Amino acid sequence: MDSKPGSVANATRARFALTHRGVEALRPEALAYRICDMRCRGLAVRVAPSGLKTWDVAFRITGTGVYRRLSLGQFPAVTLDAARARTLALTNAAKTGRDLIGEEKAAQTAAEARLTVGQLVELYLNRRVRGRLRSAAEMERRFVRTFRPLKDRYIDEIRRRDLRELLDKVADRGAPREAQQRRQVARVMFRWALSQDLVEIDPTAGLASYGTSPRRDRVLTADEIKLVWDWLSGGAIPEGYAEALKLQLATGARIGEVAGMQAAEVDPDKWLWTLPEHRSKNGRPRVTPIVGLAREIVETRIRNSPDGPLFWSERGLRLDSNLVASMLVKHRKEVPIDHFTSHDLRRTVATGLVDLAIPYELVAAVLGHEVGAKEVKTLIRHYVRTDLVERKSIALLAWDAKLRQIVCGGNFPENVAYLPKIGLLAY
Repeated sequence: MDSKPGSVANATRARFALTHRGVEALRPEALAYRICDMRCRGLAVRVAPSGLKTWDVAFRITGTGVYRRLSLGQFPAVTLDAARARTLALTNAAKTGRDLIGEEKAAQTAAEARLTVGQLVELYLNRRVRGRLRSAAEMERRFVRTFRPLKDRYIDEIRRRDLRELLDKVADRGAPREAQQRRQVARVMFRWALSQDLVEIDPTAGLASYGTSPRRDRVLTADEIKLVWDWLSGGAIPEGYAEALKLQLATGARIGEVAGMQAAEVDPDKWLWTLPEHRSKNGRPRVTPIVGLAREIVETRIRNSPDGPLFWSERGLRLDSNLVASMLVKHRKEVPIDHFTSHDLRRTVATGLVDLAIPYELVAAVLGHEVGAKEVKTLIRHYVRTDLVERKSIALLAWDAKLRQIVCGGNFPENVAYLPKIGLLAY
């Protein structure tokens, strides 16, 4: 702490050429006193009545009129040589008009304010992802995976070449799509950091693309649907995964929605599945009738798990989209058709419904999408409050009949109850 010279409680005595033994020999008195070091101007040792000995230094900063007096620590923890070295650094700077203490405090403040890449990732996830996005857990894994090699580096040290080298390694191992996804993650985070004045430059600026992912248009043929259904029924993968994929193929729902289905979401009297808003991609609840094959699957799962999640992994974890995707990748070589993803099953259902003359608007409603012009979307989002349950039931019954014909064999049942009603589905 700075103070003014001349304090009675800190009476300054004659100077001595201090030595380690000489300081050790100093004895406490009723009042504290100081002895200045003859060999180092500005340095003194203060002896308190308790016997505590403390180094202090006093000096003026040339050209400013500022007087400094501060403690350098206790003796003998701080040696005489260390105290002299520190005093010389402070007084030499003061002679040139520099306030070394102020400079060091400013540097310390700046250092404490510096963020590592790992700290920036955590800050971004807290402010922009967690509690905001339904896919928060997946996003967090993606960010951590992307920046793991750089997590201990300071963000103001990161340059474009650092990111390029990181992403090139991913692309060079034959994963350009993954490299592009990580590039997009880095771009989003550093642009946000720039907008928040956390960095002075965006190191992703000018970072070349690794190419766009080809638009997927995979739709399973009837023969492929049959092969996949039989493969899932044959115990090739754990039952929870297989049943979730079959339910997706029966409803067209997203695999994450299906895999995370809870018994409480299903009304066993009306056989309606209400997807809660916190699990819905668009943030709104969605009601889906459970008919035919879908009902058989759900009914069995509820009977075995009347409370909580309906689908579990082989390790007892609640199933989610990532676990299902990993399982499909793990067994890719065993699948009896060309590689497919769970989203391809969803696309297959959508295409199948359209082929059955189901209106596009109803297909979108079944799948949880919005279609139409801006005015129509606004109308649905803000004013229309109907779940279209009856129409969805007709559409899903039509698909169930077609799916049964594919997986169970036989002719497509032309006289099923939904057929006379298809003409009523158009808006």
